[in-house]
Amino acid sequence: MVNAFYPKTLVQALQAKSENPSLVPYAGGTDLMVNPKEGAQFLFINGIAELKEIAAAPGSLSIGACCTYTGLLESKKMPGVLHRSIIEIASPAIRNMGTVGGNICNASPAGDTLPPLYALDARVRLASVRGTREIPLATFILGVRRIDLAPDELLVSVILPGQDFTQGYYKKIGARSAVAISKVSFAAFKKVEGGVVAAIPMAFGSVAETVVRSPEIESALIGKTPEEVRATAEAVVQMYDPLIKPIDDQRSTAQYRKKVCLALLADFLSGGG
Repeated sequence: MVNAFYPKTLVQALQAKSENPSLVPYAGGTDLMVNPKEGAQFLFINGIAELKEIAAAPGSLSIGACCTYTGLLESKKMPGVLHRSIIEIASPAIRNMGTVGGNICNASPAGDTLPPLYALDARVRLASVRGTREIPLATFILGVRRIDLAPDELLVSVILPGQDFTQGYYKKIGARSAVAISKVSFAAFKKVEGGVVAAIPMAFGSVAETVVRSPEIESALIGKTPEEVRATAEAVVQMYDPLIKPIDDQRSTAQYRKKVCLALLADFLSGGG
């Protein structure tokens, strides 16, 4: 028998989580129901309207944790690179059910939305009856299936800072272009101001326990012209080489993942899109 709670408001959901921290929250259930927890009690949060809102504010965009991939695709407020990553997530049926909050809390290195969210400096807003806190996504995800979420907390939204990039790049390599778990994924952006690079965030998925990003390497490219960035592409690839530590599994080999990953990086730095 499945025991489930169906709060209609966030206040009710947080109260239920406070009274019973062992409740397992779910919305679409596309990851959870593949590997259900024996004897678990569930907190169904998909009926909470405020967790499905996409709201633009000066300098930021807030995405409710229960927004489905389809909802994100249909929103004109979403950055283009997120649209491209979501299109390659599973099937239309899964996109109609799966949520951005679920993809984040699942904390899989192969999560399709994670590299663009890391590259966009996404933050997550967490709430409990004790209050709210906001932390970088990169510190929220601690490792494979591990997140910085207290037993009485819920992830309620994802915050994207308002940024205007000159170029966006997203590639996912899988057995198929969609309806497949990624072997490698890569998201990157470039902002050029006054003829030089002002920002160039880059993030890699499926090549380590968490998404790989190096602000130190990125900072070395700030102030260079696009031509200078292209000229240093090989050197930058070598800088990333020791950071890319994939594994062999049923989907691919570590050697293949690393080779493809660094090839995508070289393509982006050389002006590919």
